[in-house]
Amino acid sequence: MAVHHRYDLVTGKSFWISMKSNGLMEERIKQAISEDPALRPTAGDGLPRSFAATLQIHLMHLDWCDESWQECITDFEKMIRKVLTKAKAASLNHSTDSREVPLMKALRRNTYMTESDARGAKTGSGMKYWLGLRQGLMSCFLAGGQKRAAPPPILPVAAEKDMVLPANQADDFSKQLYSLMVLGTFSFEEVQHLHHLGEQLEGFRVVLQLDRQTLRDVTEHYQELASRSGFTAKMMKACKRDLASFTRRVERIQKNLEIRLTQIESMMAWLQEGKTLFDGILQYRSVQVSHVFTESSHIQSEKMERIAHKTEQETISMHVVTFVTLAFLPGTFVAEIRSQFPTYPLTSNIDKYICPSRTQFAAPGHNISHLSQSSAPMDQCVDHFRGEVKRVSISGVNGEDRVVSYVPRSALVKYWTEKRVNDILNFAATPVAANSRLIIQGYLQIFSTLVYNGCCERISWFFQNNPHNLDDHNLPFNAQAFEHASDWSTSFLEHQWTFCPVEFADRRYHRHTFDSKAILPVKHSEDIRARRIGADGAILRKYQLNPLSNSIASKGETVVFKIYDGHEGEERYDAETNFYVKLDKHSDDYIVKQIASFCFPGTHKFIIVLEHAEGGSLTDYLRTKHPPMTPQDIYIFWEQLLKLTESLHILSSIHGQSASQQQNFVAVHQDIHPGNILVFPKTSGQSEFDVKFKLTDFGLTGMGRGSPSGNTLMTGNRGNRVYVALEAFSNFQVQDDCDAEISPLADVWSLGALFSDVLVWMIGGEGEREKYRKKRQAEIARHSHLRCAGYDCCFHDGEKRLKSIENVHKEILRYNRTGDWISPLISHIILEHMLVKPEERLRAIQIRTYAARKFDEAKKARSADSFSNTIPHEPRTPQPQQGPVRRVTMPPNGFNGSSPPGWAVMQHPLTAKPGQLGASPMNQRYQQQDVSSTSMNGVPLVTVDKVYPMIVEKNRKRLSRLLGVGPSPADQIMNLPGMLEARRKISENNGRDQIILFDNFSSMQGYKLQAMKTARVISYVAKEADDDGMEVYAASKTYYGPIKCNNSTEVEAAISKLEIVQGTCELRKCLNDILDRVLKKASFKPTSIYILTDGVWAPGEDRVKFAITRAIKFLIDHRLPSSAIMFQFIQFGDDQKGEERMRKLDNECKMETEHDKYDVVDHKHCDSHVPNIVIGSISPYNDEMETTVFDKL
Repeated sequence: MAVHHRYDLVTGKSFWISMKSNGLMEERIKQAISEDPALRPTAGDGLPRSFAATLQIHLMHLDWCDESWQECITDFEKMIRKVLTKAKAASLNHSTDSREVPLMKALRRNTYMTESDARGAKTGSGMKYWLGLRQGLMSCFLAGGQKRAAPPPILPVAAEKDMVLPANQADDFSKQLYSLMVLGTFSFEEVQHLHHLGEQLEGFRVVLQLDRQTLRDVTEHYQELASRSGFTAKMMKACKRDLASFTRRVERIQKNLEIRLTQIESMMAWLQEGKTLFDGILQYRSVQVSHVFTESSHIQSEKMERIAHKTEQETISMHVVTFVTLAFLPGTFVAEIRSQFPTYPLTSNIDKYICPSRTQFAAPGHNISHLSQSSAPMDQCVDHFRGEVKRVSISGVNGEDRVVSYVPRSALVKYWTEKRVNDILNFAATPVAANSRLIIQGYLQIFSTLVYNGCCERISWFFQNNPHNLDDHNLPFNAQAFEHASDWSTSFLEHQWTFCPVEFADRRYHRHTFDSKAILPVKHSEDIRARRIGADGAILRKYQLNPLSNSIASKGETVVFKIYDGHEGEERYDAETNFYVKLDKHSDDYIVKQIASFCFPGTHKFIIVLEHAEGGSLTDYLRTKHPPMTPQDIYIFWEQLLKLTESLHILSSIHGQSASQQQNFVAVHQDIHPGNILVFPKTSGQSEFDVKFKLTDFGLTGMGRGSPSGNTLMTGNRGNRVYVALEAFSNFQVQDDCDAEISPLADVWSLGALFSDVLVWMIGGEGEREKYRKKRQAEIARHSHLRCAGYDCCFHDGEKRLKSIENVHKEILRYNRTGDWISPLISHIILEHMLVKPEERLRAIQIRTYAARKFDEAKKARSADSFSNTIPHEPRTPQPQQGPVRRVTMPPNGFNGSSPPGWAVMQHPLTAKPGQLGASPMNQRYQQQDVSSTSMNGVPLVTVDKVYPMIVEKNRKRLSRLLGVGPSPADQIMNLPGMLEARRKISENNGRDQIILFDNFSSMQGYKLQAMKTARVISYVAKEADDDGMEVYAASKTYYGPIKCNNSTEVEAAISKLEIVQGTCELRKCLNDILDRVLKKASFKPTSIYILTDGVWAPGEDRVKFAITRAIKFLIDHRLPSSAIMFQFIQFGDDQKGEERMRKLDNECKMETEHDKYDVVDHKHCDSHVPNIVIGSISPYNDEMETTVFDKL
């Protein structure tokens, strides 16, 4: 990767070019900018902050230079060790390898013959012996260590006595053959592999040297900035701390690279020595092979000479026998045949003489078979166990982040019965006298490791020569566990990890130290935070516990690994685990539970295992959830959030005061903010807001003995600056270098600040919470004496609470929902008892008690009916109407006139006195308030008839607007109640396509002008969300495609040019034509489809439902939210059947999955509240509340 950077010391602008890189750095920089406000400086922030952000971006690139080197070096070390270990550990003196079997069988089958057998051997047996032996030897070297075929069988013919190999000669020869067999496993390909590794290491060395030089150049460059003319003394003073921190970080990276370079050079030297050793082995093998075959040829030559001499002697004997036989043959025929002819004995004697007794050969043959099969039962048992290991093995993760296999203890318990253990003990070469029950109870994993390695007889060592009384509870072992290193102990240490995975079953795995080869019984799910932010930040990963493992957590439960690394990370790890050690004796449901904590010194990683929060953090909750709407939900939400005070009470009194000690042991969290509050949904909650909030992240927690006077302690930790308390605030450098005296009341301030944030969200939504932050930031910016003026947004100015806090509370409570009696009470608790000076602040448990008492008093003061209903109301008298008037959608209470996301469109239903409304359905349907009047809560309705003239007037006053005369008409339009919120809502998620479908069939003839006005108003509000132009379709020719329009004027003109055609609209076909263009995976974009119609369509409204269902299934298949597409039916006229059709689509076109509720259809009349028409089903409460109102009317 090559990076070019330029920074303008005058304007503060920076320019970056990255070449030869993938998307990794892009994603990192985007994530860091989105998460850290310091990396988003503005022109008003000044040069120091811009320069500090540039240094941070620099560090992101420089940190990349040091990443993954340790893993790379470890991998190369393993590859080199895999080749060189065989060369260093090869044994040439005795055999322990099963590959000796085919070779020794060829030797033994020709040497295990009795002396009596040798006397009658034929002359060709010696040759057969050596040919068989040579074939066996060649088969052992075939393919350099590949699978070898057994030597051909040798007939069991006897040899002469002088042809039998002496025992010592056979043993020496077998040792030579075994040595050659071992040497045969070394190949030239391994030498080539070592050479390739050496080339790569040389490349690594060059890269590290270049990186070191680059880091030195960067450091020198920024150290020389003080002498630059453009770098003023004022800027130098402001950036001194950032430059010092930057220099330290770069130097630390340099040191890390020097360590990696030393490791690489050491490995290269080791590799060179190994290559030299390998060359020597290959040369030695060549010499030894030549020696063995030369010696074999010499022995065969001597043998052939003896055979020739013996043959000559036997030939002379045969000549004598032949002569004697011929001389006495006539006398044989003269003898009395009947009495003198013993046929069978003669035949038997001849057979006995000519062919040695079969029984004499059967014994050796039987013995050979017995010897070759004596180990078969043991081999079968071992092979069966190894097959079982392969079958039941499951995947885990070791300390090097590698996926490896292991065998759970439960599988071993199930496999090892007493019979199987006894079989192994009895079939061993030397039977083992051990109790099988004792092995199963205390040595099961040890025994499994030994059997897997093929040295099960070593189990006797643990019963006879075990100085440390080691058993399964002591696993894993280290080298010091064995008094003397040996082959079997080395193999045991290597393979034990497969049979002793980590199990979080008891407290011994808290602050435990593991070898990097230890296997954790978990499966990686996903990364919550893929990279650490800051030197002491942590990586957060989700893992799933294996169901077969023993754990204090539920089997199969998802847990979170909080992974620290480095020196700073170790300090945070120690602080957090120390807190959990102190907390061990206290049970608290509102502090995140720690399951285990351990470290891997080999990789310098420190891990805390925590329970997983399905709801994420409170930050995620506020961004993704709609605020509670009913008083009951609001009460449930605040009741659960207030229980966080119980966790603060636990912190403030971890160890109570005793008679012998006059000081309490206290803890102060110091880092309370929404990101450190986790959300745990309840399985059987009363509502979706009945969740459990828990406090987490105790890495900055200060603990110690509180002072007798104020229960305070001294600490140098600094948490989140936004929510930090007055007394812990640091404004000057000297305060950063010194400890501050704080008490648990500092956490009460932080929690109060968090409550204040949540209160604004509760009433105004996430958008108002962001405005709240900017107001605090703007007030702090006016205090120039503050070090972070301009970009701090805390809740005080270092001395007292900000004035904007109280002002925002007052303003937001003006728009409080009807029936919400809880929010004013929460505001009172925050302003009077939490965000105040320490001496006026209540303790955490006092706030809990005070709030519970106030809640109880308020509930008793209200009737049960008013509390349980959604929102209480008082009847209003509707005014008489002149003619039928359309029902309207009432606007919600909104902050600054805008409706928060997801709010219901009507707070309570309209009611009328008896007799004022007729009993007919038509009267019930039309008899409502005048559309020109205000809503029930006093907020004016915004209709098309009100907005359209303002849009037309805006265009007429273009000249005066250009001259700056008078207020902007556009501002006046968008300041109407709900208009800004509607535009903001549809502009989320990088914009939204806007499609208008006009039903241009004959039944809409009388409504075309109103449809033109409605389309213009809708497109005016929605135009900023669609950056590529809005689309207008005619229902009679949707297959021709849309008309592209860049502004609302063009939308109105496009509809005016559409001709009214005869017939009825086939809406399903129209929607399918549009969806064919919209529902494309590669180019899909959130889309709003506005259907301007009277509801008079071709028969069969269920056919329209099929098109809408198609869109919902597309969203589900591609995991898109319900808000990604919206069908807004805007009705014109009073056709009752048409209205029923659209209401039916609104109510029935819904689907629900485990992740989302898909309701993409909304129905409004053209006279409804314009913001609600624009938002449609994007707000899940929009049409539901209106439907409720209509039903009650």
